[in-house]
Amino acid sequence: MRKSLTGIFKEKTNADSRSGLFDALISEDIEAIEDTICDWLDETISFHDEKEQYYHGFLTGLLSGFKGYSLKSNRESGDGRPNLMLLEKRRRKLAVVIEIKATKEFTKLGSLCDEALHQIEEYRYETELKNEGYQKIIKYGIAFCKKSCKVKIG
Repeated sequence: MRKSLTGIFKEKTNADSRSGLFDALISEDIEAIEDTICDWLDETISFHDEKEQYYHGFLTGLLSGFKGYSLKSNRESGDGRPNLMLLEKRRRKLAVVIEIKATKEFTKLGSLCDEALHQIEEYRYETELKNEGYQKIIKYGIAFCKKSCKVKIG
């Protein structure tokens, strides 16, 4: 499975640009984030790939390798470990914190986004980022169900 997923990503990323998702994240365009992620989901996964770890890896692949930014996965911050943090390397103007949830029920997408945002606050994920001098911290709760997603900003 891992080898075939890697092959799919290489083929897809050679054909399309991932910059739309990156640009939408840093500009806080929730509709564009949802549309872009759902487009990628439609093109790359089976609806049987529905575990949180799968979506975590999926987003890691889409958000890795952007010039001037590093992507941290499950890095300790505050009192826990956010799924992903996209960090501006040089000037530390911007950090993006992403918490991911997954469900088998479409009707739970919104409440899981709220739960993810609550988790970001409860475990104080932004604390370390503030201490490191990041000026702006954008927080996203992203919930997945099969080939759909919902995004909320905190």
